[in-house]
Amino acid sequence: MNDENDQSIENLINNALDKSVEELSPDVQRRLTPMRVIASQAAEKNSAGFGTSWKLATAFTVVVAVSVSWNMWSEVESTIATNSLASIDVSPFDEVLQEDLEMLDELEFVYWMAEENTNQNLDVNDAETAIL
Repeated sequence: MNDENDQSIENLINNALDKSVEELSPDVQRRLTPMRVIASQAAEKNSAGFGTSWKLATAFTVVVAVSVSWNMWSEVESTIATNSLASIDVSPFDEVLQEDLEMLDELEFVYWMAEENTNQNLDVNDAETAIL
């Protein structure tokens, strides 16, 4: 709805300006024509230079970003190569890992004992039920 109002207002303004230009005297129209040509050429020159400068600035920015990224990546790769997993000392964790394995074994044993106890209780209950 807003776009339609804007469009209708724009059309009204354009029509009013066109009508006012048509109503100008021939002498004024002759003097305005060269000024319009000069203004149009100046606008084209300004817009062409502006577009070229933006293109150059964008290209320069992309080149800088790629070169910085390339340098940073090569530093990361060299850091990874020097600090590989093979060079990490894991001996402090060996004791913790061993304790965890022992605790797992004990936990499995406790679980097995609980299962056996439950099975024995079920067997006793089945035997009592059979006797009754």
